Amino acid sequence: MNAAAALSVEAAAARLGYGKDVLYERIKAGDFPLPVIRLGRTMKIPASQVEFYAVVGRAPESTEELVDFIHRMNGEEVAS
Repeated sequence: MNAAAALSVEAAAARLGYGKDVLYERIKAGDFPLPVIRLGRTMKIPASQVEFYAVVGRAPESTEELVDFIHRMNGEEVAS
């Protein structure tokens, strides 16, 4: 997975199949399950979490689950 470390709200919305306005509203309402990084007026969403959500259909339950997912997406062995 060779993606940027964080995506704009517009890019995350496109990957998740949402309109950007819908995603902005979900973030504002506190109804978006992924972390949002606020840098002044700019908002970014971790790309690995967006990809996990797009593939699995939910937010990762732990950092370990997310790391295992990233390794699998990169074709790497994952210790059991």
